[in-house]
Amino acid sequence: MKKNLYFSVLLVMLGAILAVSSCNKEYIKRNRQISQRDLQVDRQLRGFKTALNLKSPLQMSLDSALWYIEGLLNQEKAYNYHNFINLRFHKDSVIQITTNDSLTNVEIQNVYESFLNILNEYSENHNNTTFGFNLIDISAKDTNLKDGSVTILMALSESEDLIGNYYPFTQEDYWVWGWGLGKCGEYVGGTGLDATDELEYKINYPALANEPGFFTSNEIITAYPMEFEDAYNPTQWGDYMMFFYDLNVAPVEEPCLSPSDLNYYLSKFDYIKNSLKPIGKTFNEVDVFYDVFVGNEGRLHGYDIKYGIFTVSPPND
Repeated sequence: MKKNLYFSVLLVMLGAILAVSSCNKEYIKRNRQISQRDLQVDRQLRGFKTALNLKSPLQMSLDSALWYIEGLLNQEKAYNYHNFINLRFHKDSVIQITTNDSLTNVEIQNVYESFLNILNEYSENHNNTTFGFNLIDISAKDTNLKDGSVTILMALSESEDLIGNYYPFTQEDYWVWGWGLGKCGEYVGGTGLDATDELEYKINYPALANEPGFFTSNEIITAYPMEFEDAYNPTQWGDYMMFFYDLNVAPVEEPCLSPSDLNYYLSKFDYIKNSLKPIGKTFNEVDVFYDVFVGNEGRLHGYDIKYGIFTVSPPND
């Protein structure tokens, strides 16, 4: 059963926010659970990149330089959800002369750009849109030459195959966005169901079986599209990771979500649930609901995401 918040106070407030800031789309973002270490590492890598770009006078030990180069390449070039399968492994290297086991700004930039060019060449040689790097490892070894040179090694793993957490929508999965209106497009049937039911089912019954156990200290966190923007959303329904058709008047026909639309929203769910996950708790299930903005007829999906403290069930004797 779908929750319809048509007259909810929350959506009235959000509707007012949209009316005031419809030009600049400045929506309130929910705080993410990011550790202090995460923030510190991010600041260090951004500062390092800025120093390189500004040609700042910089010199650091070889070990520190390798840490920064490795971190920056993984931050910029790796697909950091790390859900690839069928990984392929490669090695490349550059020779760099060091002085007293340290590198200058120019030398660091040469190494960084050499590896960046190699990674870009790998990417350009693959037309598959799912191609990506899983992990980039930077290390060094002595050349045993008297000039102080070292061989700086880059070992990387890449793939074009992502493991699917969920069963994908297929070519006949054209569903009206909500209201239990069933299938759409060239397909009929499914009356009483809609896109929210189909998304909810695929998320709650994933391809990989969950470990048996039970939840305590449960809580619900509600997610709305305005909190999760995506300028690269390939659908026609707006730049969000969740369905949101921003309208001022009721549409002539209700939105019909295609299999590619639904697979896009399905692929973004893990990012959303992980972004909102309370510390110490585990995702349990989601209730996907539809709603209409008061006053402007915008159609949207919302997620009531349920988390709790998970306890593994002991095996039966």
